[in-house]
Amino acid sequence: MVTNTIQRIENSMIEIITILQSISDERFSKQIERVNFLNEDILKQRKFLLSNYTDGELKKHEKKIVDLAKEIKVMFDNIITEKKEKSNFIKKDLFLVNNNRKLIKYKQV
Repeated sequence: MVTNTIQRIENSMIEIITILQSISDERFSKQIERVNFLNEDILKQRKFLLSNYTDGELKKHEKKIVDLAKEIKVMFDNIITEKKEKSNFIKKDLFLVNNNRKLIKYKQV
Protein backbone atom coordinates (compact mmCIF):
# COMPACT_ATOMS: atom_id res chain seq x y z
CA MET A 1 0.00 0.00 0.00
CA VAL A 2 2.80 2.43 0.84
CA THR A 3 4.35 1.85 -2.59
CA ASN A 4 1.07 2.66 -4.37
CA THR A 5 0.66 5.88 -2.42
CA ILE A 6 4.29 6.88 -3.03
CA GLN A 7 3.84 6.14 -6.73
CA ARG A 8 0.72 8.30 -6.82
CA ILE A 9 2.64 11.16 -5.18
CA GLU A 10 5.53 10.74 -7.63
CA ASN A 11 3.13 10.72 -10.60
CA SER A 12 1.44 13.90 -9.36
CA MET A 13 4.82 15.58 -8.89
CA ILE A 14 5.90 14.55 -12.39
CA GLU A 15 2.65 15.98 -13.77
CA ILE A 16 3.36 19.25 -11.94
CA ILE A 17 6.82 19.38 -13.52
CA THR A 18 5.32 18.73 -16.96
CA ILE A 19 2.79 21.53 -16.45
CA LEU A 20 5.45 23.95 -15.27
CA GLN A 21 7.65 23.13 -18.27
CA SER A 22 4.86 24.07 -20.65
CA ILE A 23 3.38 26.99 -18.72
CA SER A 24 2.24 29.89 -20.89
CA ASP A 25 0.71 33.31 -20.35
CA GLU A 26 -2.45 32.32 -22.23
CA ARG A 27 -3.18 29.30 -20.03
CA PHE A 28 -1.37 30.39 -16.87
CA SER A 29 -4.44 30.49 -14.59
CA LYS A 30 -5.73 27.07 -15.64
CA GLN A 31 -2.28 25.52 -15.37
CA ILE A 32 -1.67 26.95 -11.90
CA GLU A 33 -5.15 25.81 -10.87
CA ARG A 34 -4.23 22.26 -11.92
CA VAL A 35 -0.91 22.49 -10.05
CA ASN A 36 -2.77 23.60 -6.91
CA PHE A 37 -5.20 20.68 -7.24
CA LEU A 38 -2.32 18.21 -7.60
CA ASN A 39 -0.53 19.80 -4.66
CA GLU A 40 -3.62 19.38 -2.46
CA ASP A 41 -3.81 15.72 -3.47
CA ILE A 42 -0.11 15.27 -2.65
CA LEU A 43 -0.62 16.83 0.78
CA LYS A 44 -3.57 14.48 1.49
CA GLN A 45 -1.50 11.47 0.46
CA ARG A 46 1.42 12.68 2.58
CA LYS A 47 -0.86 13.08 5.60
CA PHE A 48 -2.17 9.55 5.03
CA LEU A 49 1.38 8.16 4.85
CA LEU A 50 2.54 10.00 7.97
CA SER A 51 -0.41 8.78 9.99
CA ASN A 52 -0.24 5.15 8.86
CA TYR A 53 3.46 4.32 8.43
CA THR A 54 6.64 4.70 10.43
CA ASP A 55 9.49 6.99 9.48
CA GLY A 56 11.62 3.95 8.69
CA GLU A 57 9.12 2.66 6.15
CA LEU A 58 8.88 6.06 4.50
CA LYS A 59 12.64 6.80 4.44
CA LYS A 60 13.11 4.13 1.77
CA HIS A 61 11.12 6.23 -0.71
CA GLU A 62 12.27 9.68 0.36
CA LYS A 63 15.08 10.35 -2.13
CA LYS A 64 13.05 10.47 -5.34
CA ILE A 65 10.30 12.59 -3.78
CA VAL A 66 12.83 15.04 -2.34
CA ASP A 67 14.54 15.31 -5.74
CA LEU A 68 11.21 15.97 -7.48
CA ALA A 69 10.29 18.58 -4.84
CA LYS A 70 13.61 20.37 -5.37
CA GLU A 71 13.06 20.38 -9.13
CA ILE A 72 9.56 21.83 -8.67
CA LYS A 73 10.93 24.54 -6.37
CA VAL A 74 13.59 25.52 -8.92
CA MET A 75 10.96 25.66 -11.67
CA PHE A 76 8.72 27.93 -9.59
CA ASP A 77 11.70 30.15 -8.77
CA ASN A 78 12.48 30.41 -12.49
CA ILE A 79 8.87 31.30 -13.32
CA ILE A 80 8.84 34.00 -10.64
CA THR A 81 12.14 35.42 -11.89
CA GLU A 82 10.88 35.43 -15.49
CA LYS A 83 7.61 37.16 -14.53
CA LYS A 84 9.51 39.71 -12.46
CA GLU A 85 11.84 40.48 -15.38
CA LYS A 86 8.87 40.92 -17.73
CA SER A 87 7.21 43.21 -15.21
CA ASN A 88 10.35 45.34 -14.87
CA PHE A 89 10.66 45.58 -18.65
CA ILE A 90 7.04 46.73 -18.97
CA LYS A 91 7.53 49.18 -16.11
CA LYS A 92 10.54 50.73 -17.88
CA ASP A 93 8.60 50.90 -21.16
CA LEU A 94 5.68 52.65 -19.48
CA PHE A 95 8.06 55.10 -17.81
CA LEU A 96 9.58 55.98 -21.21
CA VAL A 97 6.16 56.38 -22.83
CA ASN A 98 5.06 58.65 -19.99
CA ASN A 99 8.23 60.77 -20.32
CA ASN A 100 7.69 61.07 -24.08
CA ARG A 101 4.10 62.16 -23.48
CA LYS A 102 5.30 64.84 -21.05
CA LEU A 103 7.92 66.04 -23.55
CA ILE A 104 5.32 66.34 -26.29
CA LYS A 105 3.03 68.35 -24.00
CA TYR A 106 5.94 70.59 -23.01
CA LYS A 107 6.87 71.24 -26.66
CA GLN A 108 3.27 72.17 -27.48
CA VAL A 109 3.21 74.89 -24.82
